[in-house]
Amino acid sequence: MKIKLAFPIENIRASFLVAEKIYRSLISIILASLIARTYGPAEYGLLAFITTNLALASIFLSLGLEGPLLRQLSLKDRINHLNSFLEIKIAACLFATLISLMCWPLIQPSEHFLYLLLLLYIPFTCLELFEVELLSNNQQMSLAKIKIFCCSFIAIVKAVIIFHQLPLNLLLITYAAEPCITNACIFMLAKKNRNRKLISLPFLSSFKSIITESMPLWVSALGIAAYTRVDQIIIARSLGEQQLGIYVAATQIISFFNFIPVALYNSHAASFLSLQKNNEKISNEKFVALFIKFNKAALASSIFILLCADSIINLAYGEKFQASALILKTLTISNFFVFMGVAHSLWILSNQKPLVRLYGTIATAILSITLNLLLTPHFGLVSAAIVASLAQSFAAFFANYIWAKESFILQIKSLGIK
Repeated sequence: MKIKLAFPIENIRASFLVAEKIYRSLISIILASLIARTYGPAEYGLLAFITTNLALASIFLSLGLEGPLLRQLSLKDRINHLNSFLEIKIAACLFATLISLMCWPLIQPSEHFLYLLLLLYIPFTCLELFEVELLSNNQQMSLAKIKIFCCSFIAIVKAVIIFHQLPLNLLLITYAAEPCITNACIFMLAKKNRNRKLISLPFLSSFKSIITESMPLWVSALGIAAYTRVDQIIIARSLGEQQLGIYVAATQIISFFNFIPVALYNSHAASFLSLQKNNEKISNEKFVALFIKFNKAALASSIFILLCADSIINLAYGEKFQASALILKTLTISNFFVFMGVAHSLWILSNQKPLVRLYGTIATAILSITLNLLLTPHFGLVSAAIVASLAQSFAAFFANYIWAKESFILQIKSLGIK
C-alpha cells in the first residue's frame, strides 16, 4: 500500500532550493553590510562596478541555453541532448577566450586585473549547464547542499579579508572564484551520478534547433542585463563611485528578495514546461493561479520594504548610507514587476515563444538606456531608481500588450481586473 504524503514531493524538493536561496541571500546581505561599513561608499561603489562587469560577462557567456536545456531534458535521449548543449557552450567559451586574448593589448593597464579575472572565469561557465541537469533529475537537495557549502567557504574567506581590511583586489578574486568553485562541484556531482561519458565530440546534429531556440533567449538576456545594469555604469561614469555605492546599497536590498520569485520559478518550472496544451482553458487557469501566487508574494515583500526601508538601511549599512533609504523606497515598484516578469518567463518557455521576450527586452533596453542617459547625470540617483522601475514594469507587463497579448490577458486576470 502506497503512503500518501501530506505535502507533494515537488514541494518538499522545492523547499531545499528556497532554503538555499534564503541562506545565500542572507550571507550576501551580511557581507555587503560588512564591506560597506569597513571600506566606505566609494570603495563599495568600485567593488559594485567591477562585480557588475563580471555579471555582464556571465550573462554574455550563458548563450540562453539553460531554459531550452531544461525542456529538452524532459524528453528522451537525455545524454545526447546535454552533450549537444555542452559542446556549443565549450565552443563559445573557447571563442570568447581567443577574442579576449587578442584584445589584451588594447586594455588600459588600470583594467588589466579585471580583465584577468574575466579570462580565468570564462572556462568555468561551461559547467553551468550541469545545474540544469541536476534540477531535471530532481536532485534539488544535493544541489542546495553544494551551493550552501561553497557559499559558506567563500564567505569565511571574504570575512577574513574584510576584518583584516586587506586590499580590495583580494575581495574581487573571491567574487570571481565563488561561481567557479560552485560550478566545479556541481560538475563533479553530475559526473558521479553518470555511467556514461559526459562528452562525445563531435555531436552537433542538434546545433540548428538549439541555436534557433536559445539565441532569442540569449539576446533577450543581454537586453535584460542592459536595462538592469546600465544605470550603475552611467552612475559610476557620471556621478562617481561614491554615489554608485549609495545606489547599489539599495539595489542590494531589493536583490535580496529576488530569491522568492526564483525559488517559485524553480519549484514550478518542471510541471509548467511539461504542461499539456490539449486543453487551453485548463492551461490558462493554471497560469492565472501561478501569476496570482507571484503577485501576492510580490505585494507582501514590497509593502515590507516600503515600511521598513529606513530601518533596513540603517541596520545594514549605517549612517553613511542613509541616502539609500529613499532609493530603496522608490525601487519597491520595480520589485513588484520583477516577480511578475519571472512568472511571465515561465509562460514564454512553456509556450515556446522566445521572440516575445526578445522584442520586449530590446525595447526595454532602448528605453532604459535612453532615459538613464538623459536623466541620471542631471537628476541623480532618484531618477535612476524611477527609470529602473519604469523599465521593469514595461518589460514584465506593458510590453506584453504588444507582443504577448495572451499572457497580458492572463496577467490582467491575476490582478483581478476584468
